[in-house]
Amino acid sequence: MDYCQNCGNELVAGSNFCHKCGFPINSEQSSNRERSQEYAGKIVKCPSCGEQLNSSASFCPSCGYELRGAKAPDAIKEFERKFNEAKTLYEKTDLITTFSIPNTHEDIREFMILAASNINVGDSHVKMGRAEIRLSNAWRAKLDQAYEKSKILFGDSPIFYELQGIYTKKMTDIRLSKKAIARATLWKGIKKPLLIMICMAIMGALIVVPPLIKTQRLEKLVTQAKEYIDAGDYDTAQVIANQIVDDSYLWFKDEKWDTIRTSLLELIDEKRMAADGKIYVNLSAESLIGKNYKDVVKQLQEVGFTNIQLTRDKDLITGWVTGNGAVEEVSIAGNTAFTEKSSYKPDVEIVVTYHAFKFASE
Repeated sequence: MDYCQNCGNELVAGSNFCHKCGFPINSEQSSNRERSQEYAGKIVKCPSCGEQLNSSASFCPSCGYELRGAKAPDAIKEFERKFNEAKTLYEKTDLITTFSIPNTHEDIREFMILAASNINVGDSHVKMGRAEIRLSNAWRAKLDQAYEKSKILFGDSPIFYELQGIYTKKMTDIRLSKKAIARATLWKGIKKPLLIMICMAIMGALIVVPPLIKTQRLEKLVTQAKEYIDAGDYDTAQVIANQIVDDSYLWFKDEKWDTIRTSLLELIDEKRMAADGKIYVNLSAESLIGKNYKDVVKQLQEVGFTNIQLTRDKDLITGWVTGNGAVEEVSIAGNTAFTEKSSYKPDVEIVVTYHAFKFASE
């Protein structure tokens, strides 16, 4: 089978001209029955899967293998140059919005890194103005577009997983930042009232708890003192009763505990005297001085004393200053300074000395 040397068309046997292009057919071509094929340039194949590639390809369309030696269009550098030359935030935002996501792996990767680094999160986002927020949101929207395009172009391949990692990391940062800002805002709103409530709770505890503990302690001492009184152990009861003291400060002090302590001590003395067969004098030595001796004797007898002796001191002349029969001194068991709380047995010797005229008869 012969072919036209000019256009490569198959020739009809016995023809002198090519029926397609009209090129003349010589005898040498007629005798050459085999078509020779020549290849211009190099055949480029993927080193990973063997797929034949376009000489300008930057990655294998079959397996996604990146061709390191390929020179992709440097669209990102051009974009950065224009972005840096933009004078206002509005111009920068418009440039981002109108930018077309490139098709090559390298350009998409560089753009995603650039976009992720310009999305503001955390406190810096809270403090931005409206124009800055729009700029950051434009970067965020473009990052989403780049991610979606990489998903379409590279599918389930190592290249896509790399780009997915960049995108996922930034989305995680944004999500965590939003939660932190929400917590900070919530805490800021409740912080002052909460602190006030905590302070009030602490103050309430300081006011209520110590008095409560004190009351429980003193009530326990009262119970113990009464138990020892009932058991006849007056010495121990007296020691415990003396511990019933409210040592609180100022307005926290309750005077009722002083009254309870005094009552218990009096009860202990009464019980102790009853056990010893003694009675209270209920009269002080000082209160009897100057009274008529007959009245004093009567009072002592009413208390229960039975051994009362009278001594007359004949020291009066006129009786103008001190009356006749006025008590000069009372001695109980030799004690001339007894008090109402002094106690003695009923038959103790009591000596009542009173004033009388010098020349009075016996």
